[in-house]
Amino acid sequence: MLGDLVTKNIELSNPSKNPISYWVKLDGCTDFMIDEDCVKIEPGTTVNFPIKFQSRISNPVHGKVIFTNKKEGNIQAAAMVFELVSNVYERNSIEKIEKATKLYKAAQIDIELHNPFPADVIF
Repeated sequence: MLGDLVTKNIELSNPSKNPISYWVKLDGCTDFMIDEDCVKIEPGTTVNFPIKFQSRISNPVHGKVIFTNKKEGNIQAAAMVFELVSNVYERNSIEKIEKATKLYKAAQIDIELHNPFPADVIF
């Protein structure tokens, strides 16, 4: 839903006998966020790496999360790139205003506007 904070996990496994470490970089839209810039996966284990997304617009936005080998010792792991695409399918109203009047009689409604965006906008 528009404006909600959503967290999804990328599941990473290490089937080798040595620990693997990755540097993590996020490219693209700033609506995608990561908490950590590195991850270590112990031998034979699986790690969930969380990606957060908070939508500002309903149009799809794109990003990439890139896992690059941290090169600890002589262990070499392949780099991984994941494409991130938003899917906002519903909008939630901030406020609902109801006004009653007789049919064909004009009614005036005063609305106070607030800018929810970090930059100036024209309404």
